Amino acid sequence: MAINQDKLDITKQLEQFGLDEETAELYLALLKTGPQGVVSIAKRLNKGRNVIYRLIAELESRQLVSVAGKSFGKEYTALDPAAFEGLIAREEGRTSQMRASLDTMIDGLYAYAGGKRASKIVHYDGVEGLKQVNWNLTKAKREYRVFELSHVSDYLDEAFSENLRHEWAKRGITSYDLTNQKTVEPYSKNLEYLLKCSKYRYIDPAILDIQYEMFIYNDVVTLLDYKSDRLHAVEIHDAALSCMQRQLFDAIWAQGQDFVMDKKTGRRTL
Repeated sequence: MAINQDKLDITKQLEQFGLDEETAELYLALLKTGPQGVVSIAKRLNKGRNVIYRLIAELESRQLVSVAGKSFGKEYTALDPAAFEGLIAREEGRTSQMRASLDTMIDGLYAYAGGKRASKIVHYDGVEGLKQVNWNLTKAKREYRVFELSHVSDYLDEAFSENLRHEWAKRGITSYDLTNQKTVEPYSKNLEYLLKCSKYRYIDPAILDIQYEMFIYNDVVTLLDYKSDRLHAVEIHDAALSCMQRQLFDAIWAQGQDFVMDKKTGRRTL
């Protein structure tokens, strides 16, 4: 009973890697028994040979099985379980390529249909809403701009904030933050992120008194309200508005003053 339960558990885990129940069953059979031909596999699993060929092809496509030719036929061997690491790496690479081409593909589809992206407004409420609009910054193309009141870790939990910064660093996304604060205390343990992906400038409140936090990236302008009792955010998806806000930000950025960062602590001072 325990053996059957163990097999059921590992089969469920394999399904998370894209193997359906039959394909997982074949991989486990080959892993346990070693090299086998199609006829012996079919007998062992009580399945037709055509089914076995289909399942083997699925394992081959995921590079989880090897084949060796013999004078009397081919034998198939399950690759070492460490091969699943390669499967994850390939999926991550494929996902990264899909993410990188997503906006271009969507624009192309709209163009093909004779239209363009429609403007829209999306509302978010509560802590989860604020987490979502911050996570949406991971979709930024290379950079995003912030009229900043506080660091994300000042109004969201530390674990989420650090995970978010890790994603920005991993995806090579740089933030440009304008602040009225004359000192920026270290707000992350990730010094690599602070040094490489986080750019700050001080802007005198006489030039711009920042009273509302705003994100600007891609075709999106996001307004966040986390100072009042109502935690709320609004995303405005509009290319013209985003372009105009980006120009305004850059004009004010040019009037700002760079901070000097202590590379050991991440503290920034004027």
